[in-house]
Amino acid sequence: TNKITGGSADTVLMSAVKCNGDEANIAECTFQFGDEASCISNSRASVFCHQIEIFKPIERGLVQLNIGHLGKDKWRWLCGDNNDKNTRDVLCFTKTGTRNSRILPSRFDVSTSSVRDYFLAYRRLKKYKPHTIFYWPVVKFKCLGHEVSIGQCELKESYNCTQLAVIDCRGSR
Repeated sequence: TNKITGGSADTVLMSAVKCNGDEANIAECTFQFGDEASCISNSRASVFCHQIEIFKPIERGLVQLNIGHLGKDKWRWLCGDNNDKNTRDVLCFTKTGTRNSRILPSRFDVSTSSVRDYFLAYRRLKKYKPHTIFYWPVVKFKCLGHEVSIGQCELKESYNCTQLAVIDCRGSR
């Protein structure tokens, strides 16, 4: 768990969870709870019973991706540096149910080093979420390709990003 998706400061509800694999839900597993539940901070895990929201305003079939932050009305830009096909496909699957992404031509890049481009993108997205501020730092992400939610991918905050994530989920041409 991490501060991007929440949970790092939450109370530990269960620990030492052991399941056989044939349980219908986690309550059928053995575990410690209440005052007996404890966990060292670097080995905590969170269970998300919902999809981590990805906000994507659509403009001419293109997708500018942002990630919901801590379940509040705060959004983070997703960094587009070095996103491979597996990572892009998971993001497309999160929003469209298909794993058909393609790389966009460089004319669609939104550079974080260009204040003008950043604020033009911000203004364009503001019409979709008018009371939302997009927070820094950005979120860098890496997926293996089999994930069904971005929460299963590696997520980390970064101030070192050159391109915002803009992908095309319409498939290859």
